[in-house]
Amino acid sequence: MCLVSTKRALRLGLVLFIVLMMSACGGGGVEGGGDGGEPEKAKARTIPDYGELRAQKYVTEEFKPAFSFEVVGEGWVVGGHEDRGVLDMRQGVEGPVLSFVNEQRVFDPSKPRDLISVSTPEDLITWLQRHPYLQTEKPEPVTIGGVNAEQLDAVVADVPASECGDTCLGLFVVSLEVDWVVYEKEKVRFIVLKDVRGERVTIALEAPAVDFEEFLPQAQKVLESVEWKGT
Repeated sequence: MCLVSTKRALRLGLVLFIVLMMSACGGGGVEGGGDGGEPEKAKARTIPDYGELRAQKYVTEEFKPAFSFEVVGEGWVVGGHEDRGVLDMRQGVEGPVLSFVNEQRVFDPSKPRDLISVSTPEDLITWLQRHPYLQTEKPEPVTIGGVNAEQLDAVVADVPASECGDTCLGLFVVSLEVDWVVYEKEKVRFIVLKDVRGERVTIALEAPAVDFEEFLPQAQKVLESVEWKGT
């Protein structure tokens, strides 16, 4: 079996894409009319397949339920092509990850080496708390885009070698082609929204434990701008 993770897949292609785009565009710059007139009012843009996320507002096309968010500051890039069940963005090509996940199944924590998937539990926060390879803190209530959620911080403890690698822990199945994984010594903030237009959405802020606190305020700015379409 070959595990596919949107957080790590096509990383080399992303690096090459950014290098080529910077060469072609002279290092970037904000798009505009080019006629010296007043800038147009900011509109939500669709998310590029790969590459830089410039400071502006974006709206999802494929991820369901649809939502918009705003990027403030520099350094964000798309971590993989937007999918029906997952959207990853990261700080730099190899940096911390902010993921929006609509998981279909979960991996059985009692058989982590085999990556056997089972139905997603109704109470995902409790499932994460009981996961043998996650060291969790006390969950807290939060609100994302006006929707109530639960937030849980966890550190990935030592993980058993499995089909996804020696330091890799499979958590969610997003689709037939995409699995969502975490890695040893990472810290992850899970935010579980139980009902966004009838669907559950899990948001994950993921970084090496030593870098997590530095990454947190950058990711929080994005989360504060989230607006769910149709809610």
